[in-house]
Amino acid sequence: MPKLHIHAGKIVHARQTQEDYHQKSGISIIQAAFMYSYFVHPDKVRAQTPYFPNKAHINKKCYPGRGERDCAKWCGDGRTVRLSKNQPAQSALAGYTGRTLVSLRNLGYEARHIWGRSWNPDAFTAGWNLCFMPFWTSKPAEEYQDPQLTQAFRQASWDLYFKNNPVCEPPEFVSNPNRHLDCILGEQPILILDKE
Repeated sequence: MPKLHIHAGKIVHARQTQEDYHQKSGISIIQAAFMYSYFVHPDKVRAQTPYFPNKAHINKKCYPGRGERDCAKWCGDGRTVRLSKNQPAQSALAGYTGRTLVSLRNLGYEARHIWGRSWNPDAFTAGWNLCFMPFWTSKPAEEYQDPQLTQAFRQASWDLYFKNNPVCEPPEFVSNPNRHLDCILGEQPILILDKE
């Protein structure tokens, strides 16, 4: 029988245990996240962004009293949008990459919004805001998890979609994070997902 240890102290945050493991292996959590995260090809984003311009994620502040499948006015420009949960963003990723979230979820992936703002119809299904990431990564748009990882993913988005030959005019909440991904990632490439 293995040895037992009764632990009565503080529990270390699971995120820290993962970071410690990666540091011991010589690979940062950011490098590991990029090793298994997939972005949309910039040419496909340039051809159609956002993928569904009249869809937005449910948000009680922006769309008070409105729920899934309701129509509402987007306060940004007054257009009518249909509210949803994450299905349109997942469909947009499938349209951009030819890969469904169902097929990737079975492999431990989910669709994430890099810059957040899913209630904004210009960001909800835009390829520059979407990425397939492993479940074990933090949510980049939710900075309470890991601000460095968030900024690295936003830098990759900036470099891919806005730095040279922009796919569209960057929204006011999207700007260059000024991180040097070459220094952070080393030889680790940014992965672009395409159809099989």
